[in-house]
Amino acid sequence: MAHFAASPQATRRILGRTLSGRPLELLEVTKGHRPDKVGIWVQARQHPAGCGSSWACEGLLKWLVGPSDEARAVRERVVVRILPLVNPDGVVSGNNRANAAGLDLNRQWDSANAAQAPDVLTALDDIARLEAEHSLAYFIDLHTHSSELKHRVFGVSGSSAFDRRERGYAQKIETLCADFSFTRSSFDNAHTGRVAKNRAHQLYPYTPSYTLEQTYHAISYGLNAGAPMTVERYARMGEAVASFEG
Repeated sequence: MAHFAASPQATRRILGRTLSGRPLELLEVTKGHRPDKVGIWVQARQHPAGCGSSWACEGLLKWLVGPSDEARAVRERVVVRILPLVNPDGVVSGNNRANAAGLDLNRQWDSANAAQAPDVLTALDDIARLEAEHSLAYFIDLHTHSSELKHRVFGVSGSSAFDRRERGYAQKIETLCADFSFTRSSFDNAHTGRVAKNRAHQLYPYTPSYTLEQTYHAISYGLNAGAPMTVERYARMGEAVASFEG
């Protein structure tokens, strides 16, 4: 966080506190604050054991604050807010999926309360502020999967025009990262509003919303089939995610 906060492209702030009093820290990447910019929300590490999501988030941040023409274009037209560690209590405790109250945060997004999941409430409040200030163009929740041998998204489903946009962004990711599979992705509204991407879509039905799942192990297809995952490949996944559409 300190490394990226030192960039002139990023601003660091504390959104709130966890049950154990730890800070929920956010990085905002943009250039200027014109009202016509759109907002994008990215978060990682709801599940403490999903370390790959942190490496992907780091790759995304490195690309966003970087010198490329594409990154500069994103900063000119987008306000990107990144919550790299949704569940710091669980990470510090060495939990697999739970926070300090023993809850899976990615099942609390329609029922979170301050006594058990202030992390989720805090995130929802800042997402609402981002929507009010700039309109929420994308919601992206980074995860790592313990059994699936693939990188893919779980998206949502809406009108035909919405679905074309939702799937178009996922298809672009596939062109930028050999580990990602669009054909293995799925787009539905299962789990109602309990999971983050579905709650975001309920609240902001025009917003493409995704859970990005990466494998812990190795993918089973393509050029890298069978090769163990590396930090560098997770980071490349994050770079591809950062190439936002629209």
